[in-house]
Formats: sequence, C-alpha cells, structure tokens
Amino acid sequence: MTEESTQRAFKFIVVNGPNTAEDPGVRTAIRKQAARDIVAARKKIGNRGRVNVGQYPEFDALGALQGLAKETNLGSIERADLDPGPSTESSLHPAAEAAQIIVRKRLGRVDRGPQPSFRTEPHRLLPSSLTINPTTGYEALRVKYGFDVSDLSNLTTFSISRSTIAAITRDSRLLNTLPGKQNLSYLSLVPARQGHKPYLDAVIDCVTAKARSAFDVPNAGFAMKVMKLHTRALRAIQQAVGDEKASRDADLLCAVQMLSLYEIFQSGKPSAFIHHVNGSANLIRHRSPSSFTTPYEQMLFLAHIGPAHSEAFYKGEECYLARPEWTSLYESLAEETSNLTDRSPIVIRIRIALVHSSGMIAATSRALSGRGQCNPDMLLALELKVRELHQDVLDCIEEYKDRLLRTTLAGSPGKQSAIGREALGSALESLSVYKRMLAALSEPDRLVLETECQAVALIMLQMSEQPLGRQSWVYTGIEHGVALAIQETRVSWEENLCDRSWLEQRLASRERWHIFRGYLMQGCGPYAVG
Repeated sequence: MTEESTQRAFKFIVVNGPNTAEDPGVRTAIRKQAARDIVAARKKIGNRGRVNVGQYPEFDALGALQGLAKETNLGSIERADLDPGPSTESSLHPAAEAAQIIVRKRLGRVDRGPQPSFRTEPHRLLPSSLTINPTTGYEALRVKYGFDVSDLSNLTTFSISRSTIAAITRDSRLLNTLPGKQNLSYLSLVPARQGHKPYLDAVIDCVTAKARSAFDVPNAGFAMKVMKLHTRALRAIQQAVGDEKASRDADLLCAVQMLSLYEIFQSGKPSAFIHHVNGSANLIRHRSPSSFTTPYEQMLFLAHIGPAHSEAFYKGEECYLARPEWTSLYESLAEETSNLTDRSPIVIRIRIALVHSSGMIAATSRALSGRGQCNPDMLLALELKVRELHQDVLDCIEEYKDRLLRTTLAGSPGKQSAIGREALGSALESLSVYKRMLAALSEPDRLVLETECQAVALIMLQMSEQPLGRQSWVYTGIEHGVALAIQETRVSWEENLCDRSWLEQRLASRERWHIFRGYLMQGCGPYAVG
C-alpha cells in the first residue's frame, strides 16, 4: 500500500484532554464514526429509502412602565417622563451588571472600573433525599453522578439560544448562575422516562455526566468518559432517527433537545447546538401540531419555541412556528393563573409577536432591496401586516400594565416574576423593531416613529439597571443589545429628507434599514454572538 493511499484510508485524531472535541473537524469525524455502523445496518435491512426527519426575581415593573401612558402611545422621550431609577453603582445586581459589560465589550465600551464579583467556585448540586430504591433506574444515575438533571431546567427557557453559548464562552463563570428547577420544564418529567427507550437512557446518562463535569472540579479522566458517553448517545440517536415509528416518539424529541443542553456546556462555536435545534424542528414538523396532546409533549414543544425563533432570525427567514397551525397550538396551551408563567395568555401573545418578527424582518429586507422598484401593493400589504403586529404588542403592554395595577390595588406589591420581567422585555424588543419596520416602510411617519422608538430604547436600558435574578443576564443582554442597536443608528433615522425625490427617499430607507439589521445581526442585536 502506498503512502498516499494510506493517508486516504486512515484519519488519526490526537486526543490531549477533553477540549479536543471542540474542534469542528474532530467533532464531525467523531459523529461520522458513531454513525458508521448505523449506516451499514440501514443498508443491510433496506432502510435507506425512508425519510430521515432529524439529522438530525423580581423588579419594579410599574416603575419601569410609568411613562407608557395609554394616551401618549410611547410618543416621545420628552413625554415619557421616566424616573431615572436606582443608581447602577448602588443597586445593580452582579448578574445584570455582567450582562451589560458583555454587551458593552461588543461595542468597545468597557468600563475600566471595578469589575463585578462572580461566584467562581463550582456550583455543587447534591441530590435530595431518595424516596425509592436508589440502586436502579434514574435514582441510581443520580447517586452515581451526584446531580439531578432537572436542575438544568433553566436551560430550557424561552431566551436560551446560541447567544447563551457565546456569553458563556466569553465568561465561563456565567455557567454557575444557570442551575435551578422550573416546574414547567420537560426535564421535570425526564426521571420517569428512564428505562423506556435505550436512546433516551444514553442521552440522560451523557447529559447528566456532562453537567457533573461542568460544575465539578476539572478531571481529565472523567471528561474523557463524558466524551465516550456522548459518542454512544449520538450513535443511539442516529439509529432511532432512521426508524419511522421512533421518529414520531416524544422520547426521541426529548433526547435531541437534551443533546442541545449538552452543547451549551461545551461553549465555543454553537454549530452543534444549532444542529440539534434544527433536528428538533424537523421532528416537531414531522409530528404535526395535532400530536402534542400530553403534558410531556406540550412541555417539549414549549422548550423549542425560543431556540427555533432565534435560529430563524439568523437564517433571515420566517420561523415555521409563526404559521397559523402552530400558533393555534401555542395559544391552546394557555392557562390563566394568579402568577405569570410560560403558559399565561399574555406571555404567549407577547412571544407569538416576537416569533413573527423574524419573518417580518426578512420580508422588510426583501421589500427594500429592489432599488425602489418594489410592487407598491406588496409594500402596502407588508406595512398593514406590520401595523397589525405593532398594535398587538401595544395591546399586550397595556394588558400587562392593567394586570400590575390590579395586583397593586388588591394589596400586593406592583412587582412580577422573572417570567413577567422577561415577557415585558420581549414586548419592548418587538415594539421597537416593529416601529423601525414601519419607519422604513412609511416615509411620512418616519420621524414620529423614530422618536417613539428612541423612547422605547431608553426604557429598555433603564429596565436593565434594576436588580434581577442571577439568571437574568440571559435576557437582559438581549434587551440591552436591541436598545443599543437603536441608539447607535439614531442619526440617519432622524434625518429629514422631505425635499428629496421618492426614489431617493426609498434608497435612503433601504440603506438605513440594512445598517440597522446589520447591528442586530453582528454586534448589538438580540442574538449576536460576537
């Protein structure tokens, strides 16, 4: 055998510690190796022709909203009459301050003063008292690793996206703020699924071991074991994906979504995380909306919405969840409770408006890219749709304010949960972006809309200065980024072009819009990865 043929036949991977697998080429080689036997098995049983569907706290809300009077309709900064709020130096929570520093670093605005203190020691999570035989099933796994997978529930919330990985890559100490339980997370039901499907068991083992490794003292030997468990889990998933019956099983969807959690701990480039989010999307579309009937299936669907929206934004396309059949499913999951949750009707309405925004951003970019030659009827239809969504968001904010006032009059403080705080931030993000869309599509209204847009951006920046929970950096960084993108592009949007021709105005509008969209995508926006 010649030297050239030997090089083609073999590929050697030098392993020098657990971080080797972060190299994209090495990870691809590992995945191909894991899938080798599966591909051979499919050829043998004639399964090659089947469709492969999966390659798969609290804050002062009323204080923040006091300037959003219904009669002003967010009309201007002057009319907003906002209270400057508490001093950053005296009341800013370390996690919120860290989020601001991360965003400012993107713009080169780093405060050289004292840096916030972080919890630097590993965040150890010990198992709670066992109520059943700890020698079998999930309890045995929990004892083995000293970690409960449901403590990763905060990683299944709406705002988790590739930007989360980027933030942790820049500052690994943020990872220690994430553990915590959420009652509405599908991870709370995962222990009961242990032992039902081999591929899910393999993923549970892999993710639990990875979490133990991430929150414990570094151990190269244990890290290598985690890599082997990951390879085994990928092999099991690849085999299940090729089976038509398994591809519609909720346990397979759960396993793929849990693999995306594994990638959050990896840090570095988010390509594998994106791969699993896309795999989840393929599995969900393959199931159809009518198949999400059990609490387990519905929680899996809820956990997918945020990441699916963020990936659609990055691809510059409509999120498939914005289609009527999926929004109908989402709305059907609403449950009215005294406290705001992921299933509160107003939270769902706000998030649906945000899910629509990725498609509307893409549509606006297409409409403005024709050098003023776009069909006027199409522009009008787009403008009307944006106005409809803009009004929906305004109505949601008014409903949110009314809810806070009712609780205050009933004797409860005018404050809301972290879910409420996150939802309000999402509403203001959507509102500011929709105002910019309208300003781009309707030249006569641009100057008024820009004044209103700057007012909303100011409110978002002031909200980010209020004390929040330790996981709040996940979404306050997003809000801060949107607000800064709006402020950084302010000058061109306030330029008066009334003496210019229609074509000149349209070309200027296109230029302004694409610069703003670039800020959202590449440095200041909601999903920027730096």
